[in-house]
Amino acid sequence: MYNRKILPAFSMNPTSHAKKLFTISKIVQISTCFFVVGLLTSCASVEERKRQRQQQLEGFAGKVVQHLLDRNPDTYRRSISALMREELDDNTINNLQSIGRLPQPGLEELKFISDAQDQKTSNKVETPIVRAVGDMAKEVVPMRVTGKVTNYKNGVKTDDRSVQVEVDCRLTDAMDGYPKAVAVRGLDPVKSVAKQTDDNKPRSRRRARNRG
Repeated sequence: MYNRKILPAFSMNPTSHAKKLFTISKIVQISTCFFVVGLLTSCASVEERKRQRQQQLEGFAGKVVQHLLDRNPDTYRRSISALMREELDDNTINNLQSIGRLPQPGLEELKFISDAQDQKTSNKVETPIVRAVGDMAKEVVPMRVTGKVTNYKNGVKTDDRSVQVEVDCRLTDAMDGYPKAVAVRGLDPVKSVAKQTDDNKPRSRRRARNRG
């Protein structure tokens, strides 16, 4: 008889086995941490982009309303230029011109400035409250602008009034951060003084001829 040594199917040092389990556990923990951090970062990034988009559209809509209501002869032409070249799309320009809220380029602009300077009239437009009234994630977001217009004559305040205007702002990735106003609501139609004068002249002449 002799002693036969039976070898196990595998041999592992208990200490080595524990170390391997500890290492695996650490790897799982670290991977989980990276996943959670990545998820939180992604969510934070989405929220940050949303916040930046909202701030941009709020500032843009406020500027559009300031420019539309500007009747200061010193800044009027710059406001009209910004509206027509940068801020409004073609349809909105046409619609605002049709209700007398936006002048035709050239003579109408110059006439307004000349009249305001002669009459020593001006105004100040403030738009402290701008709120989104639609889904900020949409391509077009309606923004409600609430503010005040203060009128002056000879440098003295004559009156003020509250205003509330809605501006539909369009901003997509393809627009490189430059929004456009695609609709404006809340502005009453205005008939220009020049138009009223032109309309009155022919009637006066006809009446004069009829009397004769």
